[in-house]
Amino acid sequence: ETEAWEAAETEAETEAWEAAETEAETDTLTAGESELETMSETEKAFISLTFAVPETEGDDILVLSGMESYEALTEAETWEETEAETEEETEAETEEETEAETEVETEEETEAEIENKLITLHFASPETETEEQADAGSIEAGSLKKGKALKKGDCIGIVAPASYIENNDFNQAVMFLRSLGYKVKVADSCIQTDRSVVEGDEQRAEALNEMFLDDSVDAILCLRGGYGCSRILDYLDYEMIAEHPKLLMGYSDITALHVALMEKCGIATVHGPMVSSFSDIYSSYVQQLFEKNLNLEVLTGDSVQPENCKIDLDQISFEDMSMDYTVTQFREGITNTDPIGEITLPDGQELTALVPGTAKGRIIGGNLTILASLVGTEYELQADHAILFFEEVGEAAYRIDRLMGQLWENGLFDRVDGILIGEMVNNTDSDECTVSQAIEGYAKLAGKPCITGVPAGHGEDNMFLPFGVMAQMTANEDGTAQLEILEPALE
Repeated sequence: ETEAWEAAETEAETEAWEAAETEAETDTLTAGESELETMSETEKAFISLTFAVPETEGDDILVLSGMESYEALTEAETWEETEAETEEETEAETEEETEAETEVETEEETEAEIENKLITLHFASPETETEEQADAGSIEAGSLKKGKALKKGDCIGIVAPASYIENNDFNQAVMFLRSLGYKVKVADSCIQTDRSVVEGDEQRAEALNEMFLDDSVDAILCLRGGYGCSRILDYLDYEMIAEHPKLLMGYSDITALHVALMEKCGIATVHGPMVSSFSDIYSSYVQQLFEKNLNLEVLTGDSVQPENCKIDLDQISFEDMSMDYTVTQFREGITNTDPIGEITLPDGQELTALVPGTAKGRIIGGNLTILASLVGTEYELQADHAILFFEEVGEAAYRIDRLMGQLWENGLFDRVDGILIGEMVNNTDSDECTVSQAIEGYAKLAGKPCITGVPAGHGEDNMFLPFGVMAQMTANEDGTAQLEILEPALE
């Protein structure tokens, strides 16, 4: 009985205990499920991490206490959210900066395009272009600004943007211009006592600005070349000059003005004689008359008696100088509103084809040394699809080779469609190369049509050669060549 009682009691206790345990587990599980439903993702991840076991035995297990695990996960989640927000903000800022930079670049490009169209004169044209586009280059129809053709009674202004000459050296030139029926206005800078080119940059620039602004002046003739034009380029008022286009003529150091006014203002200028040129022509004429009176072929001090060396200068007529090639070119050029057509050459001279071919474009250029000196500046010659002209005086062949090499490395010979070579005066051959080798080498390397013998530069003959207007050059296989000016230089 005792054993039966004990067994029954034990069984009852066990059943009661198991029932209580089962009920407790059920309550706990129910409570856990309810609590789980209200848990955050971080708390759920904490539970998963707490009871996680490696899939493969031997893997490392991160062991943290409950609170450490929760705090670690919370911190990790916060860091991920912060990182995500930071990335989004960075991406947004980058996009804003990129958009801002793009807008600025676009705005700058737009302003540059407008400036190029309104102010600068470039010769760029599309890679594929129609004949009309090639003719026009980047200059829109009618956008090339030109000075007016002169008539008797108009005023010619004389400026000295480069070197000076003594007053008595250009008095005859002033008299000559007046004999043609023109008024003459001489800038103060031409007769100032301070002859320092270096210290007078602003004054010389201001004198040129005033001549363009002065409505009583119809054309501008430079006193002489020499040195100093490139020094005044920064002081010129290009916006004002573009609004008051006038004929400006000169050569040599005046090349800096030709290029700057073309690039900055879109003004057609003329490579031609200066005041000093007419003084030289007058002096030469007087000398010829002197020799003629003495019936001498060569004037030498030993063969002349002082009492026979008298000439009445008042009897000299400037009309007697009218047969001179340079004077004729000047007189006809400044009054002409028609295209020049095929250029007139001095008696006995011919153009020569150096590299065969034809080219059509706007003529621009000048003295070789000055063109090279402008490379790398804001005034350097662009000349895309243009016809390049250059001349030189008094340089050694190795220096000419160096100058040609600089223009080659700059890409100028690649950009132009043709090359014209003017007067090459008093240049000397070097041990390293001859003048002809230096010129022909780069001309042939460029592979562009090339003509030599253009009567413009420091030689005895200096033609009226307009810059900025359309021209066509033809270099034939038989060595002959032609140059035709297709567009009027003046209005």
